[in-house]
Amino acid sequence: MGSRLPSPFLVMREQNMLTEPVFTLDFTRGPNLLDGPGEITFGKINPDRYKGDITYVPVIDHDLWRIQMDSIGVAEAKFCSRGCQTTVDTSTAFIKGPRSDIRYINDQIGATYNILTGRYDILCSNVDNMPTISITLGGRTFQLKGEDYIVYNNVPLGLPFCSSGFMNLPGQDIRDNIDGKI
Repeated sequence: MGSRLPSPFLVMREQNMLTEPVFTLDFTRGPNLLDGPGEITFGKINPDRYKGDITYVPVIDHDLWRIQMDSIGVAEAKFCSRGCQTTVDTSTAFIKGPRSDIRYINDQIGATYNILTGRYDILCSNVDNMPTISITLGGRTFQLKGEDYIVYNNVPLGLPFCSSGFMNLPGQDIRDNIDGKI
């Protein structure tokens, strides 16, 4: 049986290398996915990189960075209204969830499924008219506008096109979600 290596953050915490047991990620974004610069900070929170209050949500599973999500909603529909677990995954630009929920959310925002890419596409010109999507974590509701949950794609010698930031979670029928960095 193989052993699991602790994350660099946990090693730094165990060796008392951190002022506080926190780390922060800032994904500054614009129309291009490579816009930045972003920032990762260990042991403190850089007050120049955020506005408003910080919401702390306990990690349930440190191997997967799994946390409790209170709910997610669009229009009149709420999903996981009794709470569900979600994984914080900074390696993806998408929020992934069960196929039926993702289909409903994308229908509400006017996105259509692209069988070739597995994404839901939408006209970039519609972004300002998209509904607000509410995600509640740690008792605090975050309101996402269209510009917050749309991924801008640039193609060489072509018009830019947009994709929804909500994608099907492949191969899973359970009520799991993965929150990416959109």
